[in-house]
Amino acid sequence: MKMMTYVIGAICAVASLQAYAAEPVKPTHQNAASVCKRVQETAETTLQARKGGHNDRAGDKASLGSKSNDPMFTYAIDVAYDSDLNKTGIGQEAYDYCMLHKAGA
Repeated sequence: MKMMTYVIGAICAVASLQAYAAEPVKPTHQNAASVCKRVQETAETTLQARKGGHNDRAGDKASLGSKSNDPMFTYAIDVAYDSDLNKTGIGQEAYDYCMLHKAGA
């Protein structure tokens, strides 16, 4: 009986150690949210630049650098150029579109 208590205690100890040792994995939607937040900022910044008279879509896309590999950033620039200058919520629109594609992937 005493041996059985030690065995059960050892199993419980190992199980609890594994639970604490497991490194938490960042859920996909949290990673998507951080990327989409940057997409939102890109759309808003681009629209503000357009309001100030800037009109160089190709130059804006070229300035993305490594982010140009992600179609969401080019979408952010496109949505800012294709929309009316007085439209509000461009950044939120880009964020929602990004989340729809990133979190669903």
